[in-house]
Formats: sequence, C-alpha cells, structure tokens
Amino acid sequence: MSWNRRLSESGIIRGWQELRDGESGDDLLAAVERGDPLASAYLGKIGREIGERLVGMIDLVDPDVVVVGGEAVRFGKA
Repeated sequence: MSWNRRLSESGIIRGWQELRDGESGDDLLAAVERGDPLASAYLGKIGREIGERLVGMIDLVDPDVVVVGGEAVRFGKA
C-alpha cells in the first residue's frame, strides 16, 4: 500500500473508520482529547510509521532540513 493511501489524512481516517464503524476524522480527534486509549494508540502507530519512513528517506538523500506539512498534520497535536 502506498504512503498516500495509508498515511494521508484520508488514509488515516479510512483506517480509523475500519476500527470504529465509520467515525470521522473529527471523531478521532475528539476521542484522543477524551483520552480514548484506542484512538491514542492508533495515532501513535501512524506517527511511528510516518517517522520510520521519513528516517529512511532522510538516510537516503541527507537533506539539511525536513519540513513536515500537508493535510495529515491536523492530527499532529493529538
């Protein structure tokens, strides 16, 4: 599965909907804010996967700066 399909905002929400019967991205954020352990674990897993993939790219191209942005960043505060 491609990065975009799994780790984009729509991919993150799609994965959450599979775990929680169709809940939205806003529902995911609300669940994290309430301290829901499943929501926190899910975003933690996604964050680790993004980080691991970025490390591989950084090792390959050795950039001076890495900027993380885009649609999935809205889950970053969670």
